[in-house]
Amino acid sequence: MKELVCGVCGGGSQMWYEGLYDDRYAYPGEFALYKCTRCGFAQTFPKIPKQEMTRLYTRYYPRKDFKVEYIKALAKAIPSYWVRWLKGLGSTAHYWVPQGKFRSLDVGSGSGVSLLELAKLGHEVYGLEPDRNTIRMAKELNLKVHFGFIENCPFPKNFFDYITASQVIEHTSDPVKFVLECKKFLSDTGKMIITTPNIEALHCRLTGRKWVHWHIPYHQCFLTKRTWTEVAMRTGMKVVMMRTVTPNLWTVLQFRKLLAKSKEEEWAIWRTSTDNGMVRKRNVGDKLLTGLLLIAENFWVENRLVDTLNWGESWVVTLEKQL
Repeated sequence: MKELVCGVCGGGSQMWYEGLYDDRYAYPGEFALYKCTRCGFAQTFPKIPKQEMTRLYTRYYPRKDFKVEYIKALAKAIPSYWVRWLKGLGSTAHYWVPQGKFRSLDVGSGSGVSLLELAKLGHEVYGLEPDRNTIRMAKELNLKVHFGFIENCPFPKNFFDYITASQVIEHTSDPVKFVLECKKFLSDTGKMIITTPNIEALHCRLTGRKWVHWHIPYHQCFLTKRTWTEVAMRTGMKVVMMRTVTPNLWTVLQFRKLLAKSKEEEWAIWRTSTDNGMVRKRNVGDKLLTGLLLIAENFWVENRLVDTLNWGESWVVTLEKQL
C-alpha cells in the first residue's frame, strides 16, 4: 500500500478513502485521501498544482454570473451573538471580529460580501482571492482585493489587526506554510481567525465517504485537533480559542447529499439555475428542500449539543503570535 509523508508533522500517512470525486461542480478525475497515523492530518492525492487551482476556481466555481446588487443584498448587518449561536453561523470567520477601527484582511474574500460586512463594523478592509471571476465584482464594489495567493500578497508586513480565513485553509496543501505566510502580515497584537471543516465531526464519522464537506479536489487537506496543535507549534503561534460550530444549513445539505442517487443529483444540489448551459434537474433532494429548510431551525438543539462536545462540522480557531 502506498504511504505518504504527513505534510504537517512528518509522520506516515496511509490511505483513508479512495475513488473520491468532485460532487459539486463536476471537475473530472478521482482522488484519494491519506491520513496521518500520528496527528490525523488528511491530504488529498494527487495534489493540484498551484497554477491549476486558479484555473479550477475560475472555471468551476459558480461566481461568474453574480450581480453586484445581489452581493450588496447579501451583505447585511452581522447577526447578533445569539442569532449566530442559534443558527450555527460561527463557521464564518469574520463573524468573530469586534466592531471598531481595525485593519482587516479576509483571505478568500470571494464575491466581497465579507468585506462589505467588515466595513460595516468600521474596519478598513482588504481582500485576497484567487478566483478571477470576482475581479469585476471587486471593481464595481470599489473593494481593495489582490487576486492571487497569500504567497504573493503585496501588503506590508505586520499590517493587519485581524486576518480571517473562512473555509480556506483546507484549499491549500500546506497549512503550516499558509499560517506562516499569513503571520507575516499580522501585527504583533493581531489575531488570525480560521474556520475549516472538522474531520472529527460526528456527521463525518457517521456518513463516511458521503460526507458533504469532502469537496474534492478543491479541498486539499483536513485538520484535526492534534493537527492544529502541531501547526501552532511549527509556526510560532498560540491557540487562544478552538471550538466547533455546525451551521444548521450544513445539516440540510448533508441530508440532501445522502438523498442523492447519482452524480447528476449531487451536482444539482449546488446549481442555482443553469450551469454551463445545462438546465438544472429536479430531483428528490430538490423537492424536499423547501420542507427541510422550514424545519432546519429544529436542528439547533442537536447541533449545539454536538458543538459543545467539539464534534461539530467546522473548526473555529483563533491564533496569536508567540512573543
